[in-house]
Amino acid sequence: MIKIAICDDMTEITSQLENIIIEISKKHLVDVDIGVFFSGDDLLRYINNGNTFDLIFLDIEMEIIDGIEVGNEIRESMSDNDTQIVYISGKADYAMALFRIRPFNFLVKPLESEKVEDVFLTYLKANDKNQYFPYKKGGAHNRIEVKDIIFFESNNRKVNIVTKDGTESFYGSMNEVYEKVKDIGFIYIHKSYIINTLYIRTYLYEKVILLNDKELPISQARRTSIRDKLLSSNKKGI
Repeated sequence: MIKIAICDDMTEITSQLENIIIEISKKHLVDVDIGVFFSGDDLLRYINNGNTFDLIFLDIEMEIIDGIEVGNEIRESMSDNDTQIVYISGKADYAMALFRIRPFNFLVKPLESEKVEDVFLTYLKANDKNQYFPYKKGGAHNRIEVKDIIFFESNNRKVNIVTKDGTESFYGSMNEVYEKVKDIGFIYIHKSYIINTLYIRTYLYEKVILLNDKELPISQARRTSIRDKLLSSNKKGI
């Protein structure tokens, strides 16, 4: 769970940014808890009451207490060097004023979803936050750490989640699963199999052999695209 604060005195900005972050978190299977504040004073009061955040998106140009003052309060008065601060501004010339606060990043208004996503993913990589695959079974919402999933397997109208510790099943489609995991290291090698590339021991043109010695076929229609994808990943060091 990543605890995120959004602080901006413009409600349209807080609403836009909250929606962007929610969509990004769904796309990358990350749990987030978002708090929205419309003044620096409200944010500081909340933190002073014993609450903490992992990541703060903080507007600079706010009335009464601006974002630079809030950042100084967090870093100097509270001696908090762990909370990461991403500044938001309509201007791009605050470099020297922000130097002592050591911001994690800087976003210029108007906000762009792609740039917010880049900042979010950079934060995830820098802080090694766990990612989860969510699924629903018997009316209950469940989740499994992505790093523990070896592959997904089609089983009629069910999907089997094969992990290091066993197998879980839920009703769903492989296409729906792939939409959730395609950007986080999984490949769709066959209509019945979506595999985690971290668990590939040996890749052959027509099949893969996983670390648990399981052999899975690559469908003929996907062989060229899978080869290109794996070769591209290897070049990037993935």
